Amino acid sequence: MDSIDKLLADVQAECQQPQTSKPAPKPAPKPSKPSSSGKQNNGLNDLLGQVKSEFDETDQVAAEEKAAQLKQEALKQEQIKREKQAQLTKQAMEWLKNLDSLSDEGFWFEQFAEKFPTRLDAAIAYLDAVPSNDNSP
Repeated sequence: MDSIDKLLADVQAECQQPQTSKPAPKPAPKPSKPSSSGKQNNGLNDLLGQVKSEFDETDQVAAEEKAAQLKQEALKQEQIKREKQAQLTKQAMEWLKNLDSLSDEGFWFEQFAEKFPTRLDAAIAYLDAVPSNDNSP
């Protein structure tokens, strides 16, 4: 945004510089109305203000689009997380169904599961922590 302000200031400074190519006007009595250069400066200031506001509006629209993209990405990540959780739950239910409670792993798992509200929660935590994809008992 600083570069826009600098550019606007440069344009305004150029317009306010005395123009050497024109012959110097003869002094005249001061008019009661503002001079035409004053009107020109006001018009230039209005134009510069309008350009700045258009850039500000464009920046705001871009920021809103970026926020919408981030929100959509967050929703997408949440959906992926839910799908992963559903898959892990299904896998844990299958694992529990095939677990032999009389085996060493079954005995260990029963002790491990005591720290969880349900055996399914324990199985989900266990399978989530195990790095291999083959989670059969």
